Amino acid sequence: MGRKEAADAREQATGMRQTSGAMIAKILIGALFLISGFTSDWSKYGEGIGSMLISIVLGVVLIAWGVVPWLTAKKKREAAAAKAEAARLAAEQARLNEPKLCPACGATTKGIRCEYCGTPLK
Repeated sequence: MGRKEAADAREQATGMRQTSGAMIAKILIGALFLISGFTSDWSKYGEGIGSMLISIVLGVVLIAWGVVPWLTAKKKREAAAAKAEAARLAAEQARLNEPKLCPACGATTKGIRCEYCGTPLK
């Protein structure tokens, strides 16, 4: 299986094309860039604020590159779960609204109890 096929299979299973290891590596490297951007004394090296800003921007971009696909996949999973739950509820409602024959009084009714005598329906 090639890289593209593996990424397609991973996207089908998890919603993300990137591996979990790649996501973690991007976030960790981005965090290192952020930490170095905020903690280093850039003026001591004669590089000024420009290097600090580049380090911070690179850190933010790397973290976003790792986190955004995960958030997108999470949103897709939640939407699919909500859609499945709505379909399940619609099927349950349709089942409850089917006409049934009451075993006690013989009336044709719907719901979970007979509308006429109150006997629980199956």
